[in-house]
Amino acid sequence: TMIKITTVLMAAWSRRAVKREGSRAPHVVERFLQRLIKEQDHGNQLVTINTSLYNKVLDAWANSNEEGSAERNEQILMRMEQMFLQDENECVKPDVSSYNAVIKAYVKNGNRYMAATKAASIIQRMENQLDTMGVSPNRRSYNLLLYAFANSNLEDAASHAEDILHRMWARYQDGDAFCKPDTNSYNQVLTAWARGNSAGFEDHMQTIYEELVNLPEEMAIRPNADTFNAVMGGWLKSDNPSTLERIRSILKTMEHSYASGNDAAKPDRVTIN
Repeated sequence: TMIKITTVLMAAWSRRAVKREGSRAPHVVERFLQRLIKEQDHGNQLVTINTSLYNKVLDAWANSNEEGSAERNEQILMRMEQMFLQDENECVKPDVSSYNAVIKAYVKNGNRYMAATKAASIIQRMENQLDTMGVSPNRRSYNLLLYAFANSNLEDAASHAEDILHRMWARYQDGDAFCKPDTNSYNQVLTAWARGNSAGFEDHMQTIYEELVNLPEEMAIRPNADTFNAVMGGWLKSDNPSTLERIRSILKTMEHSYASGNDAAKPDRVTIN
């Protein structure tokens, strides 16, 4: 009973990390894990240290705003990898949620330049270690990376984001259903181009936007208000003489989409502003 209570407490403290400024929750969750490890080492056969327990610690650090939380998360992940590779301990083998927690930690707490670089390196590590670790990036992995690039202000961020979107489609078409892009994937790429940091950004942004709105209905990927607002915001940064015409056209498409039953495309305050 106490072991079950401990795992429940770990999950509760992990969620608490995101709710309180300066929370010590990740340290508490780690101490719970260390206590369970000690019980197992002392021969308590009721205790099994597994990936799920480690993921609770990773989630706690990913939710934390404490300085160094992302680095601590990566240290724990590397320890899990070592235990699996050296001891062939399947119980603590990292899964995709483990890696995503570390990516999230860098995106949430790393500076804008480092976040994109670190997130990209972790995904690259997953892809490089596929034969040994057997863990592949999924849509959430890539969407976190897209978010990092969209908010990085790096000069070539938009180009990298578009390449990632193409990679997701390629993996989906090769049979990996977990990598299928969604509306959020497209929105992050559009946001990256809409920052207007690259020459000719309008053409890239418009192409991605038109690709999304023209996807076949069976793909179940529909634009939402954020989609249209991002593209209109991007055109506002352009000195192209067709800017006003473009924005009016996008608004018309948005209104038609909403009127046709796409509730997520309802114009909002940002749209009107």
